[in-house]
Amino acid sequence: MTRTQIYLTAAEAQGVARVAAETGRKHSEVIREAIDQYMLRLGPQDRLSRLREARGMWSDILIDYLRGHAGAVSFLEKHIDEVFISAVSVAELFQGVREGGERTRLSRMISAFVVLPLTEEIAETAGLYRRDFKASTGCGLADCMIAATASAHRFPLATLNCKHFKMLQGVVSPYPKG
Repeated sequence: MTRTQIYLTAAEAQGVARVAAETGRKHSEVIREAIDQYMLRLGPQDRLSRLREARGMWSDILIDYLRGHAGAVSFLEKHIDEVFISAVSVAELFQGVREGGERTRLSRMISAFVVLPLTEEIAETAGLYRRDFKASTGCGLADCMIAATASAHRFPLATLNCKHFKMLQGVVSPYPKG
């Protein structure tokens, strides 16, 4: 077993305490059980089905997937358990979404991924990337935040716009653009 620390909202902490008191179990047991149940509910097939449900609507590879581009569909469905996205990519996707079914499908697609948060360390690195690479690559702050997220987690970055990510080694373009 690995020891870890998590932050809970006040409501989550109260809920855990209530269940622990009602069942006579430790808080850690209640949390582990909840995580186990969540992981069972959201297994690889469920993640893949959520991803597939999002198709038909309108960050690059995810948008191509939503549009049904064969290269994006193949790449994401093959690597579903290896794909992580930045919270910044989530914001980029939602900036153009229409209310109703489109927003619902996008939310379900996002739930198929592990979303990596923006931390103070990532924000600092992103600012430095923007300062150092804006002139040579034309990268915007959002791309710099995505690059800094990949760097902080030591994950490779897959994109169709390799030019904006010159600050990283090993950036891959998984299929031809267009």
